[in-house]
Amino acid sequence: MNGILLGVAVLFVQVFSSCTISAIKNYIHPRIRIPTYTLTIATWVTVIDLVLAAYVPAAYKEMGIFVKLIVAFAIITMRLEMFAAKNPLIPSFWDAVGMGLGFLFGMVTLGAIREILGSGTFSASISLGKNRCFSSFSLRQGSSLLDS
Repeated sequence: MNGILLGVAVLFVQVFSSCTISAIKNYIHPRIRIPTYTLTIATWVTVIDLVLAAYVPAAYKEMGIFVKLIVAFAIITMRLEMFAAKNPLIPSFWDAVGMGLGFLFGMVTLGAIREILGSGTFSASISLGKNRCFSSFSLRQGSSLLDS
């Protein structure tokens, strides 16, 4: 569940940041483009952060800090620089949707692998048994073993 919500948050930030930059690209001075991208991303991260806190407080309590880290995703800044700043709004929108869906797929896949390795289950109906799991994968610090 957290992987899906975080993936949707990244998708939202990617799409709205790309659309914003594509719409205002002619007004951004070249010397301040990267700070402008960062502030745009931070604005949309704040929006999704507040929406999650208001409408999904239980999930937000578990993953709130990770939502704030979306600002540090250099890949979002790179896509703004390489695509959104050079293309019209509609192609930038679809590029962002594709990138965001890729993030969503990656986060859900990593979350599923962690769940299977850490708890020995994928859902309530599929169980591998407790003797086939590595409990360190279910801890937050254990996730770094998969992410590296």
